[in-house]
Amino acid sequence: MCSFTFNVFIARELRDQQADFSNRELNFQALICAIAQYTNTIYSGWVLDR
Repeated sequence: MCSFTFNVFIARELRDQQADFSNRELNFQALICAIAQYTNTIYSGWVLDR
C-alpha cells in the first residue's frame, strides 16, 4: 500500500534526477512511510478515544 503510492510520487519528483534515484527513493520512502504510520497511529488512537 505504502510502497506503490509513494513509489509513484517519488518517480514523478525525481524523474529528472536519475543518477542517485535509488538512494533517494529508499530514504524518502522510508521517511514518508514512517510519517504516514506515525500519523495513522495517532489518528487511530484519537478516533478510538472519542
